[in-house]
Amino acid sequence: MNNTEYTNKTIALAGMHQALSQVQQIAWNAQYDYNQIDVCLSSLFSRDPDSYIDVYGSINNIKPGLSALRTSLTNKHDKQA
Repeated sequence: MNNTEYTNKTIALAGMHQALSQVQQIAWNAQYDYNQIDVCLSSLFSRDPDSYIDVYGSINNIKPGLSALRTSLTNKHDKQA
């Protein structure tokens, strides 16, 4: 697997983690971050993107998801998405 494939999979996982963390916030606290939800919902309607990152608009839009992914991979006992 080449570097681009790893990058694309990381972006996809970050997007998923961002969505899951917002679902968790809604379920546990009845609150959510509008900007993060907007990015996640907008990604569902992305048509013919040129790249994986284009699905989310920019890498900055999924920074919370990248952070959640990193936490998930490094903290074995963390129950947050």
